[in-house]
Order: sequence, then C-alpha cells, then structure tokens
Amino acid sequence: MTPLPDLARLTELAPGLDAFIAEHLPLAHAARLRLARVDADGLVLSAPLACNSNHHGTAFGGSLYVAGLAAAWGLVHLLQQLAGLNDAALVVGEARARYLRPVTQDFEAVATLPSPSAFSGFAQALRSGQKGELNVTARVFQSGKPAFELGCNFAARVPRPGGSSPA
Repeated sequence: MTPLPDLARLTELAPGLDAFIAEHLPLAHAARLRLARVDADGLVLSAPLACNSNHHGTAFGGSLYVAGLAAAWGLVHLLQQLAGLNDAALVVGEARARYLRPVTQDFEAVATLPSPSAFSGFAQALRSGQKGELNVTARVFQSGKPAFELGCNFAARVPRPGGSSPA
C-alpha cells in the first residue's frame, strides 16, 4: 500500500499552490482564494466575502463551488506531486454540491485528505498506466457548522509516450 505522504512534505509544496491558482485558475484567482494552511484535516483555502457575495450579502453559490473545487483539486494535485506522479493529467469527473446554510462572512474551503487506501489505489492505477480515480470532499463552515459541501470524483491518467492523456 502507498501511504499518504507525510504532512511535513505536503506543507513544503503547498505554498506553490497560490502561484498556480493565480496563473492557471482564473475563477479561483478572481475569487481571491489563498492557501490558508495544510494540516491534519487537509488543505484549506481562504476567501473574502467582499468579492464573493451575492445581492443578499451572503456568499455567492458559484464562489462556494469554485472554492470547494479548487481546494479539493489542489489537495489531489499536491498529493500527486509528492507521490512522484507529476505527469498525470488531473481532471474533475463529477462533483455534487450541497448548499446547507448561508455563508455571511469570510470563509475557508477545507478539502479533507483521502484515506491511505483510497490514495494507494489511485496511485497504483496511475503507476500501472491505467486511469486513477479518487474521491475528495471539500466543506465550508459557518459558525462551526457545515454550510456547503462538495463531493468530487477526480480522474487522472499518465500520458503515454507520444500521446495525449485525457483522463
């Protein structure tokens, strides 16, 4: 089994995520998503309400979706790097959103680390030239209670020499 990379190594790579978001994820950049931390809970991106609010003064649903997806994708992207799977093309195959309560303040999207066995299966599939799939959940909390939840299924594939790699 391939264990999840240790938290210290994950934390070392995480600061590069802000630059990646700024350069490659225009919606996440416009939402002013920033890496807040990487800890035992997973990867956390922060966002100001001011540029993510709707006409009700609460967080816009699309902004919550973008924050959750960017946090979940960012976590899997970093895990791939640490596992030596940098070449694998990572895409979201499916995402299911649940809007549970209004968000009325600056917020954080928390992407939860997958289990070691789930990550092991994902990494093993990629190393054997097959499509890897991994489920990751991201949540936004309001006053300690879940306000938004995004369940993501990611797919990745390592490109074949001389070919493309649509996951």
